[in-house]
Amino acid sequence: MSLKNQNERRWVVFEKFLGYQTRYDASSDVCRGRLTHGQNVQVTDGKITVRSGSSRVGFLDYSGDAPARVFNFKKSNSKEILMRARGTVIEWFHPDLDKNGALATDDWDTLVTGLTAYDNVTGENIMRFAVNVQNTEVNLTNQTLYVFFCNAAETLYRWTGAYGRFASATATTIVVQGTTTLADLGFTSTGSVIMNGTTYQYDSISSQTFTLSAAQPNPTSGGQSAGEPLAQIPLTVSAAPRGNILISRDSRLLISNIKKDSSGSVTPREEVIGGSQIGDATNWTISSPRTDGQAFYYALSSGGPCTGLAQDEQAIYVFGATLINQMTFESTTAVTAMNDMVRVKPLKAHDGRSYTVGSIFPDAVTASPNGILFVTQDKKCGFLTSSETTDYPQILSISDLIQPTFDTAVFDRAAGIVYKDKYFLALKKND
Repeated sequence: MSLKNQNERRWVVFEKFLGYQTRYDASSDVCRGRLTHGQNVQVTDGKITVRSGSSRVGFLDYSGDAPARVFNFKKSNSKEILMRARGTVIEWFHPDLDKNGALATDDWDTLVTGLTAYDNVTGENIMRFAVNVQNTEVNLTNQTLYVFFCNAAETLYRWTGAYGRFASATATTIVVQGTTTLADLGFTSTGSVIMNGTTYQYDSISSQTFTLSAAQPNPTSGGQSAGEPLAQIPLTVSAAPRGNILISRDSRLLISNIKKDSSGSVTPREEVIGGSQIGDATNWTISSPRTDGQAFYYALSSGGPCTGLAQDEQAIYVFGATLINQMTFESTTAVTAMNDMVRVKPLKAHDGRSYTVGSIFPDAVTASPNGILFVTQDKKCGFLTSSETTDYPQILSISDLIQPTFDTAVFDRAAGIVYKDKYFLALKKND
């Protein structure tokens, strides 16, 4: 670019312009002539260190469908399992593998098959995830962490995240590596595992050994090598409605953008929010009259379909295209705080005719340490937060400085994330 020098009244040409910066970054000295070829290092406190970057996970694969959604399942034992929705399958990556693919087994593995693929044109059938704790009783042995996922087309899935690595096999058994028992690894007493794309049903577990059910594939001819990852097959939650906006509130799972009922019948109720029973996200039973702690359904009175769910402090905020509702859960008995009653009220005034505020797309609704960020129908970035002087949530617009960019962007699909006090928003530049 060119800049007119006010002292000498002449034009100066800058071959490389680093942008307008007001805070000095010592690590940027590598770009100012001190280390002209040091693009992968940084200078901090007089020391040269490696500049943070990125690396691939698993082997590069240019065939088939690109990943439509990636989720990091953080287990209670501090292990993190990467999951991704890709075409008609869900894949997972063993947390102890070399993410750069040092061995042939260091790659993504199939977890679920036969799904309806994400439609890149309409945005339908996108897979979304939520972690939920099942605690049917308040004691140590009944606390189990699961990841739930659904694309609004198929049944809701529930996965324990139990995994291991193949050691050996006979025609009727599979043995995993290590000394930890299968029960302690999180495998259920009966069920199915998947390894190298093949499913094996088992009748029992003992120490590190699965005893397979009758008429199962012979694992000795499966082609797997020692160290091959294997995982528990996720179970389906047949009683739950089929929606793909998911969030957990304590031990209850909330679902919206419902496209089908639990039987799979096409009965779109995209404005409805469903909640499971407290402590058991597989239980969607509602008696008549409904009792405290049971499942529930609530329909937005106006504002169109639900376009996002987020939690801040003790409330769940239910976003529509033109309004935001605040959902709270109040105890109705003195016996236990687990019993509750659902209360819903508009966060701001809404008369059904006027435009107020809301979210345009679910994945742009993002929680931050100080509030909830979202994108409105008129292309503004809203910030739902409580001020220091009042405990009632306020809605602020924080996109004024970059409003020209927002005005030209396309928000029919967008996704946001907060990292290190910054809001990163991915969106389309044009149609």
